[in-house]
Amino acid sequence: MKLNAFMIAILVVLNSFSQDFSASFIMNEEDCNKYKSLYYTYLIRGAYEDARHFWLKAYDACGGTENLDNGFFVNGRICYESLRDSVYMNDSIKLKQVSDSIAWFYEQNLIVAPSPQLKLQYAGYLIETKSTNVSKIDQLLLTVDTFEC
Repeated sequence: MKLNAFMIAILVVLNSFSQDFSASFIMNEEDCNKYKSLYYTYLIRGAYEDARHFWLKAYDACGGTENLDNGFFVNGRICYESLRDSVYMNDSIKLKQVSDSIAWFYEQNLIVAPSPQLKLQYAGYLIETKSTNVSKIDQLLLTVDTFEC
């Protein structure tokens, strides 16, 4: 009997490690809408630090990537690109963090709205930032074969 309880406990622990991280997000619609409105307001005013703060809160409150749309990730990328180009230009550590975040935005954007154009845009970004992830760039550039103007 004790052996069965021990095995169940082990299986529960192992199962918790294998779950998708975004599955732990729980959507709060009221907070989701509030934070999305706040991040967008700050974004259009050029207050990028505040926009970033509320974008992150919106991401959590909205329940993660699967509950968000293309525009949310495009706006997040715009916010971080603006931070990169104006606020963090002279801070190499923050600049690297922001560059990694921009790559993450592309990854999440491809989950919610995959398109050949976005894949090529992401590949261009990785090449521009001198990414060493050549296999990812190659994978994204395979899109050229299916891309129609």
